[in-house]
Amino acid sequence: MAGLTLRHIEKTVGRTTILRDVSLEAAEGEFVVLLGPSGCGKSTLLRIIAGLESPTRGSVRIGNRPVDRLPPQERDIAMVFQHYALYPHLTVRANLAFGLTMRKEAPSVIESRIAETATLLDIHDLLDRKPRELSGGQRQRVAMGRAIVRKPRLFLFDEPLSNLDARLRASMRVELQKLHQCLGTTTVYVTHDQVEAMTLGQTIVVMNHGGIQQIGAPGRIYHEPANPFVAGFIGNPPMNLFEGSCRRRGRELDFRAGALTLTMQAPVQDTDAAASGHATLGLRPEDIALAPPGPGQSAFEGVIDVIENLGGDHLVHLVVGGQRVMVRTAPDAARRAGDVVTASWSTNALHLFINRQRVPVRPQGP
Repeated sequence: MAGLTLRHIEKTVGRTTILRDVSLEAAEGEFVVLLGPSGCGKSTLLRIIAGLESPTRGSVRIGNRPVDRLPPQERDIAMVFQHYALYPHLTVRANLAFGLTMRKEAPSVIESRIAETATLLDIHDLLDRKPRELSGGQRQRVAMGRAIVRKPRLFLFDEPLSNLDARLRASMRVELQKLHQCLGTTTVYVTHDQVEAMTLGQTIVVMNHGGIQQIGAPGRIYHEPANPFVAGFIGNPPMNLFEGSCRRRGRELDFRAGALTLTMQAPVQDTDAAASGHATLGLRPEDIALAPPGPGQSAFEGVIDVIENLGGDHLVHLVVGGQRVMVRTAPDAARRAGDVVTASWSTNALHLFINRQRVPVRPQGP
């Protein structure tokens, strides 16, 4: 095993900047997820780590060793791709053995590694089959097995579950968690799926437009997003974001977005920064209740536009003063489109961003 260190990675192609000043560290044995929308540069970053592309600027270290000038085969990494990349004319056994054979490992070592990997992934019954005889999930297991059998210092996964159906993706996420707990190998995993990121990652690196937006544990990313992009990207359904203006009255802050007006109290050190100007306010759908406000809560009235039945709960779309608000709530057969309802929330559930940066807020005082 080995840790990973990236320093000031940049990548430009012609006049296009793909990566801009990317720096991060993965501790030995850590599972790091690169998360972001398509085209944000996460797969390019993974290919730079693997040695399949060269950065325009910056450095890559695996463990204590600089690897910028090393070809992929000398970096002691294993990569699992989205499209499996299995050799179609070889059996599963031969696919697993291929990399070890190229490294001229002894036959006894190869057989031992294959048996160990087959046990770990429960693919003993597949060893004599060819890829065309396997399901998508079985092919992905074999692709992971081909990486595991080499016992690399670093695993790299490039959206490995994106070709699987929803049910199989869920089961494979569990398998990946178990594998990491068993092997403990440092892992960098690329995905645009936030569910994968939240369930697999010990550390999540949120990327957009070639740069890092926030690095942190899943809980920190979810509960304390650094900026409006992270706030809107993390969460399903996404956070309600309201663009408006903020004005200070003493130590209170008034936020206004059209007909929506909220009052909150900010720490003293932050009130000057939030004295006036453009602001973004965020409120997660699950933090809103369709009920009258209780002590320390605020409320607004809205008209139900659409109700989505998600089975265990409902996603209610409200129209409030010309703005749309999503509320995740328990099912209620009495609610109908067109109903006027009261929505309430606690001020400490609000997320306020001034100049695109998070500003801590506190509940309004009595």
